[in-house]
Amino acid sequence: MLNNSKRNLVRLTEIAHLRIFGHEIGNEMRRFLGNLSWSFFGGVIAAAIMFAVNILAGRWLGPEEYGKYNAILSFATILSTLYLFGMDTSSVRYLSDKKHADSSKKIFTTALYFVMLIQGIITLLLLLWYRFFSSEVFFSESFLLLGILLAIIISFKSLFNGFLRAFHKYKQQSSLRIIDAVFVLAAIFLLVSFYQWRIASSYAYSFVIGGGVFIGFSLWNLRKNIFRFDFSLLKKIFFEYNRYVLVMSLIGMVLVSDKLIIGKILGMEALGYFSAYYVASHLFVAELGGIFMNVFWPSVIKNAESMVELVKKTTRLFIFFTPVWVFLIGLSTLVIFSFFGKEYPLRYDYVILFSINTFLGFLLSIFIGFLSIHYIRKSILISFLFVIFSITTLVLTKNITLYLFVQILSQIVFIMWIKLFLLKQVWVRT
Repeated sequence: MLNNSKRNLVRLTEIAHLRIFGHEIGNEMRRFLGNLSWSFFGGVIAAAIMFAVNILAGRWLGPEEYGKYNAILSFATILSTLYLFGMDTSSVRYLSDKKHADSSKKIFTTALYFVMLIQGIITLLLLLWYRFFSSEVFFSESFLLLGILLAIIISFKSLFNGFLRAFHKYKQQSSLRIIDAVFVLAAIFLLVSFYQWRIASSYAYSFVIGGGVFIGFSLWNLRKNIFRFDFSLLKKIFFEYNRYVLVMSLIGMVLVSDKLIIGKILGMEALGYFSAYYVASHLFVAELGGIFMNVFWPSVIKNAESMVELVKKTTRLFIFFTPVWVFLIGLSTLVIFSFFGKEYPLRYDYVILFSINTFLGFLLSIFIGFLSIHYIRKSILISFLFVIFSITTLVLTKNITLYLFVQILSQIVFIMWIKLFLLKQVWVRT
C-alpha cells in the first residue's frame, strides 16, 4: 500500500512538474522525487505526532511552564551549535560530493569522533565555569544540566540525520523519525498523566528519550561505516569548508537566542505566547521544509553546475506562488493555534506576521544554501547582517511585532539580491 501511494505521489508530481515548468522530469529529478517520497511519508507522520505533542504540552503545561521549556530548548539549541562545530553540515557536504566517495567511511568516523571530543571539552568547561561563576548567571543548576543533556541529544540527532541522508538511507531515516516521535508522545503522556509532572522538564525528558532512541538506532544502522579517525582529513574539511560553516553556525546561534532574550526582557509568560505562535506557524513548514531540504541539499551539491536552472525552478515554484504559500501557512497557523486553548489569546497581526516570516525564512534558507556552495563568504555576510538587524530590533524596541516586521523586510531584500547574483554567475562542474 505504501509503495502504491509512493508511486501515485510521484506520478502526480510528474504531471505538476510538466504544467509548472513546461518540460518532463529528467532522470536526476526522478531520483530526487523517489528519495523525496520516502522523506515525505516519514516526515508527515512524524510531524503529525509532534503536532499532537506540542499541543498537549502547551495545554498541559500552561504559558509559563511552556515558556520555561522553550527557554531551556533555546539554550540547548545554542549549545548544540557549539557541540557540532559545523560538522553536521560539513560532513554532509563532503559525503554527498562524488569526488570524496572513496573516503566516505573516513569522513563519517572522523566527523563523529570529533563531535564527541568537542562535546566532552565544552561540557567540562561549562560545568567548571558554572561552579566558579554560578552567582553571576541568571539560570539554575538544574536548568544548566537539563540544557546540556538536551544539547547532546539535539547535536547527535542533527549529526546522524545528516549521515543518514548523505548515505541515501531515506527509508531508514523516515522510519526512525516516526519511532522518535512515538517515543516522545508516549513519554510525555506517561510523565504528565501518570506522574502529574506538569512542568517544563517533563517535555524536555520526553524529547531526550525519543532522541536517544533515534541516535541509538541510527548508530546501529550506520555501524559498518565506522573506520578510523583521520587527522589529515579533519584538517582538510575544517580549513576548506568547515571554518566558514562554523561562523555561519555561530551567527545562527545568536538568532536562536531570541527566545532567551524575550524570556529575559518580557518574561516567561510572554515567551510562552510567542512560542505558541512560533510553533503554530513553523510546525508543518519546518517539517515539510526539512523533508524537502533533506533530499534537496545533497542533490544541489551533486548538480551545482545546473545552479541557474535550480534557481529558476525555485523562483517559479516558491516566489511566483508566494501568496498561495502564505495563505496556506496562515490558515494552518489559525487552526493549530486554536488547539492551544483559551489561555493563549488570539492576535491576527501575529498570525499574519508569523506566517509571512515563516515562509520567507524557509525561502531565504534555500537561497543561502545555494550561495554557500561556492560563495560561502557572501552567505556568511548576509546571515550576519540578518541576525544583527533582527536581534538589535528586539533588544532596542522590546517589541515582538517590530521584530517580526524587520525580519520580513530583511528576508525580502536578501532573497532578491541572492537570486539576482546567482543568475549572473557562470557555473562549472566542481
